[in-house]
Amino acid sequence: MLPLWLLILTSLAPYGIETDDLQGRLEVLVTLLLSTIAFLYIVQESIPKMSHLTVIDKVVIASLVSLVAAVLFSVIISFSPIPETLN
Repeated sequence: MLPLWLLILTSLAPYGIETDDLQGRLEVLVTLLLSTIAFLYIVQESIPKMSHLTVIDKVVIASLVSLVAAVLFSVIISFSPIPETLN
């Protein structure tokens, strides 16, 4: 779980990038999203299959949702008329 949480915490880094640099923000976030998906793909082989959602499954879903939300927020911030106040 620690590597997953480190990837998610790293998703806060793009908010340090200038608000008018949407490409830079998206590069970082999409790289983190792909890294998280690759990490989960590798780890899912060692987790037993269950018919219901476990706590780990819920954490994984929340992690992916938070990364997708960070991408959406970055796009919204960059298209805002005053992006400095939203950042």
